[in-house]
Amino acid sequence: MDIFKLRQGEHRSVTLTVSNYHSETGKKAPWFQQRGPKTMHYAVCPECDNPLHIVNLDVDRKVDTGERPLPLYAKHAIVSIEGIGDYDADAYEDCSLRNPHAFNGQAARRKPGKVADGIVQAMAERADAVHLFVERFLGLDITDALFENLLREFRRQDGQLYRAASTSNLPYALLYMGGNQGTYGCRVKKDSPFEAALAQSAYFKLKKDRNIGYSQGKLDPNPRLRFFVTDHEIRKSLDGEGTEQFMTLVVEEERGQERTVLLRRPIALEIDFFRNVADKRLRLRELARTLLA
Repeated sequence: MDIFKLRQGEHRSVTLTVSNYHSETGKKAPWFQQRGPKTMHYAVCPECDNPLHIVNLDVDRKVDTGERPLPLYAKHAIVSIEGIGDYDADAYEDCSLRNPHAFNGQAARRKPGKVADGIVQAMAERADAVHLFVERFLGLDITDALFENLLREFRRQDGQLYRAASTSNLPYALLYMGGNQGTYGCRVKKDSPFEAALAQSAYFKLKKDRNIGYSQGKLDPNPRLRFFVTDHEIRKSLDGEGTEQFMTLVVEEERGQERTVLLRRPIALEIDFFRNVADKRLRLRELARTLLA
């Protein structure tokens, strides 16, 4: 794991580097603790709120026996840590940062409870950030009706019970479980995958105002432009540290029973960026609520 936060209950995460950890903690207790002859380093998991052990922060040996640099990373402590927080076994088992699962994988569904309820609460509290990142993934200005349809489908499928779903990947869980959706009323952003899709279409075109229009006169039955998301992949990053995640966007045009694939494109998930944006917006709302109460 390459992120951390300082305290349980706070809505914030920080990328784990030596400089960031030193700056955030001030190199003080309770994050620095003396255990016998060793100084141990601790933090909190941004996902499940359990204590973290920071590994290889300040080490004398910079390489292992194979002459490879020792990686800096965080791992769950699996016990309560004084001054840091209590350990919650159920939250740990469902933590996506412990062992990321693909939406299309075979991981067992989680049971209703604290973690699942937290995902539903986060989806409601961070709906504005979720909406923003759904738009970034699709390259569309989406309508309220489309966002409502995605939320309804997530609820219908009990998306919070999928072990792959977490508070860190809410936009992508929503898209993956959102089924096949129409694009009526959506506006295409610049450099959107829908630009490439529309270039292949027999029935639709990109209008000057960036809206989607018909390229032919009225037809019966009317064609429809639709999309869905599939093939969630978790890969090792190119630098060998951590992972990268992708989902494939499929854009189709339909007319009657005829379906034609216009585009099939893997798109990277901006999970760290989403987490940072969502956490900041939540902190600002809480700040305003406290000061203006």
